[in-house]
Amino acid sequence: MVQAHGERDVWLNPPPIPLTTAEMDYVFDLPFARSPHPAYADENGSHDKATKIPAWEMIRSSINIMRGCYGDAPSVRSPSTKDASSRAARKTR
Repeated sequence: MVQAHGERDVWLNPPPIPLTTAEMDYVFDLPFARSPHPAYADENGSHDKATKIPAWEMIRSSINIMRGCYGDAPSVRSPSTKDASSRAARKTR
């Protein structure tokens, strides 16, 4: 869906198809490096001092306590695609 907003267009892509438990297990079992890309390191391979990545410092010791998106709770959910599509359809009439 594309909606005009001033001099720009806002693109809204549909959400991806949810993964099954088996598919999610497969993704989480992939051999992720679980560290920043080497291109961001200094000549010694370090991510300290000048090449320090603030976001990495925040999450490097974090533990993943859930899988998937927690944003489906009504209190944090964005307007649904259907709602946004309805508003866009009304605007173009």
